Amino acid sequence: LEGWLGGEHAELRGLVATRRAQVLRDAARPDPPTMFVGSPPSTPPPTLATGDRWQGVAAAGGVVTGVVRVLRTPEEGAELRPGEVLVTSVADVGWTPLFLVAAAVVTELGGALSHAALVAREYGVPTVANIQGITRALRTGDRVRVDGDRGIVERLAPECPT
Repeated sequence: LEGWLGGEHAELRGLVATRRAQVLRDAARPDPPTMFVGSPPSTPPPTLATGDRWQGVAAAGGVVTGVVRVLRTPEEGAELRPGEVLVTSVADVGWTPLFLVAAAVVTELGGALSHAALVAREYGVPTVANIQGITRALRTGDRVRVDGDRGIVERLAPECPT
């Protein structure tokens, strides 16, 4: 950007296309291991959440049934509707305002002492953490039951219109 502002790059379309391709390539890579000692291990094929029932860490108590909203960044928060289940990879301080809207929270990383768990307990929002690959297994619009007491998330059959 500084080069462009300084007149070095008259045409940036090629550079933008290259960078977009890099972002897509990196997003498709498996998540790094949550912990390791020494050098990181070679990356095995990802073990993603599969099926319709997942066990994670019971981070904040309560049981809720609701519709999933998968969000990648807090900036997408305007898409979250009251009563939806917020599903994201990790929830740091930037996600906190969304906990007031969400019926429940599910994260790929974190534990009982993570930021998401502490805030969720303060707000009384059922939360399950540490279900690796859940943002790929669930889709926005899926109906789930989040059991923050037992650390279980279950995909339910869609509701039939009456």
